[in-house]
Amino acid sequence: MEGSTIADRDLSAHWNSAFFGTPAQLYGWVCEEGGNRHGTLRGYMTASIRPWTWSAKPQLYLDCIYLQPETRRSGMGRTMFIDGICPRKRMR
Repeated sequence: MEGSTIADRDLSAHWNSAFFGTPAQLYGWVCEEGGNRHGTLRGYMTASIRPWTWSAKPQLYLDCIYLQPETRRSGMGRTMFIDGICPRKRMR
């Protein structure tokens, strides 16, 4: 939720393991404006790979997608999703 705060406990070891462990359990993308490492952060998205109920095959599960209010309805979320998760499957 917007304006939420993280509890005082340090979760950095947990997140480090989830994002950078082998195999990774969580994947993340950021949306920034400016096109370089010093751009303005506009949003983020996280996903994990989990077994699909019907076949037990791995499926990508979109955990979270967030864009700042002033960025919403600009097409950035769709672009982030398509370019980040579906780079070989362009949606029209």
